[in-house]
Amino acid sequence: MNYIVLFIFTVSMAFMISGLCAYLTPGSVLTSISVLAMILSCLFLSMMCTTNFERALKSVLIGILVCCLLQLSLMIPLCIAGFYGGLWILYCFLGILIASGLIYFDLFIIMMAGKYAMDEYILCALILYLDIIRLFYYILLACGKRG
Repeated sequence: MNYIVLFIFTVSMAFMISGLCAYLTPGSVLTSISVLAMILSCLFLSMMCTTNFERALKSVLIGILVCCLLQLSLMIPLCIAGFYGGLWILYCFLGILIASGLIYFDLFIIMMAGKYAMDEYILCALILYLDIIRLFYYILLACGKRG
């Protein structure tokens, strides 16, 4: 039953993302895929080096807060000057930061011994899959150009 549910979920997410990619240029989709690959590589490598959960969570939260403050300090003057597209960019990059933090957090929880049983690998794959698709969605919204 788990395999059937995972298959149905994967197919439905593939239709959603392919529908969004159909409206974008191929170059912007490839750029979004390469940005996704670089972000995931950095997240997975940093997760492998993390040993203390509290310190890792604190550093991720501080990093997200600093990025949000920098983004706001850049976008508020642009919005005052009349560039309202900055709000859309702000929304997309906040989504990217939050989705990256969720991937980092879920990776740590999955790798923690005793949190999930060894036979719950489908649930763990589904959690990571959902986080990666969410991150890819926000990257497509931020980097995508209409064709």
